[in-house]
Amino acid sequence: MGRKKVKVLLSRRAQRDLDEIYRYLAERSPAGLAKVDLKIFQSLKRLQEMPLSGHEVQELSGRKYREVLVYHYRVIYRYLEAKGTVRILTIYHGRRFLSPAVLQG
Repeated sequence: MGRKKVKVLLSRRAQRDLDEIYRYLAERSPAGLAKVDLKIFQSLKRLQEMPLSGHEVQELSGRKYREVLVYHYRVIYRYLEAKGTVRILTIYHGRRFLSPAVLQG
């Protein structure tokens, strides 16, 4: 018997982040865009099967935030086990400072 898949939902902020990343890469590196798009899709699919596969976000120790890395991007999420949902909160470039306020949307 296989594992039950969970829903993966993007917050509005995560969707905006993704749109910005795609727009930026489309202008500068269409080949890079295709690679990043594929890896992000694969990461989200993996979270459906294994929602705890990401590691805890260092800057937010003690909280229930996790992340998976996709090239230079951090896909930050919360696993809401009771709801059977992974909520993607933001997709953030790793060189940027992560403020906890970013996760409030």
